[in-house]
Amino acid sequence: MESCLSIFSLAVLVLHSSATHRGVRLVGGSDLCSGRLEVQHGETWGSVCDSDFDWQDAEVVCRELDCGVPSQVLKGAHFGKGEGQVWTEEFQCRGSESHLSFCPKSSTKTQSCTHENDVGLECFGYTGFRLVNGSDSCSGRVELQWLFRDWGTVCDLYWDLTDASVLCQQLGCGEAVAAPGQAWFGQGSGPVWADVFECRGNESHLSHCAVSTWGRAVCSHGQDAGVICSGENWLSLRLVGAGGDCAGRLEVYHNGSWGTVCDDSWDLADSQVVCRQLQCGTALSAPVPASFSQGTGPIWLDEVGCLGNESSLWECPSAGWGRHDCGHKEDVRILCSDHTLLRLSAGCSGQAEVYYNGTWGSICANSMTDTTAALVCKQLGCGDKGTVRETNSRLSPDPRWLDFVSCRKHDSTLWQCPSSPWGQNDCTDREVAYITCSVPLALRLAGDTNCSGRVELRYEGSWGTVCDDSWDLQDAQVVCRQLGCGDAVSAAIEASFGPGIGTIWLDEVNCTGSELHLWDCCHSGLNQSDCRHKEDAGVTCTGRTRTTPQTQPLGGLSASPLVLLLLGALLFVVLALLVGQLIQNRNLRKALSKGALAPYHDAVYEEIEYKLAREGTYSAPRRGRFLSDELPSGYDDVEDSEGDPVPGEGRLSKGAQCGSEEVFSSVLTLTSNHADI
Repeated sequence: MESCLSIFSLAVLVLHSSATHRGVRLVGGSDLCSGRLEVQHGETWGSVCDSDFDWQDAEVVCRELDCGVPSQVLKGAHFGKGEGQVWTEEFQCRGSESHLSFCPKSSTKTQSCTHENDVGLECFGYTGFRLVNGSDSCSGRVELQWLFRDWGTVCDLYWDLTDASVLCQQLGCGEAVAAPGQAWFGQGSGPVWADVFECRGNESHLSHCAVSTWGRAVCSHGQDAGVICSGENWLSLRLVGAGGDCAGRLEVYHNGSWGTVCDDSWDLADSQVVCRQLQCGTALSAPVPASFSQGTGPIWLDEVGCLGNESSLWECPSAGWGRHDCGHKEDVRILCSDHTLLRLSAGCSGQAEVYYNGTWGSICANSMTDTTAALVCKQLGCGDKGTVRETNSRLSPDPRWLDFVSCRKHDSTLWQCPSSPWGQNDCTDREVAYITCSVPLALRLAGDTNCSGRVELRYEGSWGTVCDDSWDLQDAQVVCRQLGCGDAVSAAIEASFGPGIGTIWLDEVNCTGSELHLWDCCHSGLNQSDCRHKEDAGVTCTGRTRTTPQTQPLGGLSASPLVLLLLGALLFVVLALLVGQLIQNRNLRKALSKGALAPYHDAVYEEIEYKLAREGTYSAPRRGRFLSDELPSGYDDVEDSEGDPVPGEGRLSKGAQCGSEEVFSSVLTLTSNHADI
């Protein structure tokens, strides 16, 4: 039977003999791993101002004292006021140093520190937590690791449901359902830790529970404690806002709601734990390629201090659930190596490109069919049809990430399609895939005028908006040109023209300014955004604006109501004159047919000649003209009283029209011309 040890009791004996000559110590606490921080300078010990000390500094102190990891950094002389001087330099540790003396130092920015501001620290010797031999990760035998070295079990005599509840929350496994003892999940190996955790149940981590450092009884592995958690929050962290599951703003689920994590003390080691837990590869230091808005709701965690080898974020020390001094502008953002994005260089057409391992690269056209192109179009929200061809452009980005992509009918995303491994290809600059999608789109500006307002896009019969992420004057220029509204004056953001409704169709629009259509610009894909309508984009153009839409006739030119009224009146007058002329002509024909005008023909012609002579327009008749030696056809000779013909005189024949057809033709021509206008 293995003897039960109190690891904290053992630590006290070891640390008592070594801590005093290391240049750093904790005094005034319950043991050598908690208390007011004092640093030796020469032969003098002095306290440290709480404004000059952070979590990374605390990691180094706990490591130097062989006390594990920080549990709490306490301000305001929590462990009593010190004596002597207050340290006048600020420690700037990275968190990985083995001794505080190895950390860079700078002059303190706080000149008014007194012993009222002495900083205190509590370290925690257990650095690993897990449940073993259960049906899943949220049930099993409780095992704790001491100082990153030995794993051991916990004695069930001092373990209860309250302690189990804290561990379940720490592991992201919901609430504790049971805390069975008597090696319910089998007997473990190694030491049996007999430290007593005196949790209240509201702690977020076992390190925040009070610990008794003495053993009450001898325990064996036959008394190993176990835990069964509800498991409802096991998948309780996520990355959102970057268009994929492996990059974005870090959010954790706690107490029934999602919240964010503050970036105080956050570094690549913390991100490494998150990427590993999400099975997203390794953490990258490169910036996330898509921007994302600030989070909302509670800020659940702050001062997270992972070493990088933890299996989950819940094993890392922090300031505790809901304890922070941050705003959402400090939300943690993470990029993992397995983060993937897809785009076409011109929006819904262009060179096919993917984002992987922190870099944009091309897709080769080898073995690619229109079926694969159609899947790409559908994934980007650019319709469900597409064609692919090879392009000889040398502007495509390196590396060539994918080759021999061949999608099947049951694949729903490009990432499910068979292909060569990442980065392995057999293509040249002339074999990059160029995909063209068929997608019906329409554009308008919703505002006081047709050339300024909120940018709205219609797709699949529904009008929606455009998010203002990355929106600038070049994007606005494309909108104004496309709508025939001149040049762009301004690119409005934050719903300056009021929030819209419906789907936010476009986000992360990035135009060069020369595109013919807004959807030809690079963007995150149709209906792929993380925005709300308070971020709707707008545009103001220089072009002529209208308060109401104008109709266009078939001729293509606009006609005002006044012009139409005048044309109608003119047509009425002309038709009235025409009708009068036709009636007069009809009467004349009747009179001629009956000889009614015979007694008057001399007077008629006299009057004609007299008028012409008076006006100076009469001249001798010319051949080939109306007045000539030979009368035109349609006229009969006029005879005198003796039956002789009168030269140069005649009467209208029965078939003559007096130019009525010519008048009607003129009216039709005038009407047609006005109609063309």
